[in-house]
This record gives sequence, C-alpha cells and structure tokens, in this order.
Amino acid sequence: MREPSASGNYTDVVVAGGRLLAIERTAKTLDTFDASLAQSSSVPLPLVDAIALTYVEGLSIDVNGDGQIAQDEVLNLAFVGGTGGVVMLDVTNPMRR
Repeated sequence: MREPSASGNYTDVVVAGGRLLAIERTAKTLDTFDASLAQSSSVPLPLVDAIALTYVEGLSIDVNGDGQIAQDEVLNLAFVGGTGGVVMLDVTNPMRR
C-alpha cells in the first residue's frame, strides 16, 4: 500500500484542527490539506520568501471594538514569516473561502 503524499517545495508544516497547513516555498503559497493529504486550498503569500509557519487556535480578538468578544471574534490564525515580513491569515472556517 502506498502512503499518501503531496509533492512540492514545502518548508514548514503544522497541524491545525484536523488539517495540515504547509508553506510551499517556490509558489509562495499557504496550502491546506485534509487528513488524506488532498489539497483543499492554496492562498498566495505576499512575501519574497516564505520560511516559517505557526498556528494559533482560539485567539480572542475584539474585531468590532465593542469591548466584548463574540463567538465570531474567536479566531484560528496562521502566521507565516519570511523575507518581507509576517503575514497573518484567518483559517478559522475553511468553508468560508
């Protein structure tokens, strides 16, 4: 039996709520995979070179500034760092894209 795989020039990979987030360095994208390594999304990154990735689950941010944290203000975020800065991406709801 052949194990699932995804080809590419991936520099960092993290588990994020049952999904896999991975930086594809050549294409400069953040790719999302399901448990069988089927790619479900690919988001372009505005970086010269994407190098490192981290994931934060359930971060509370008062997005609308009303002093309260509503359910839609609890976010799952991916942070990608590289040449050119750090990019924050909301990966809370993959079906929302």
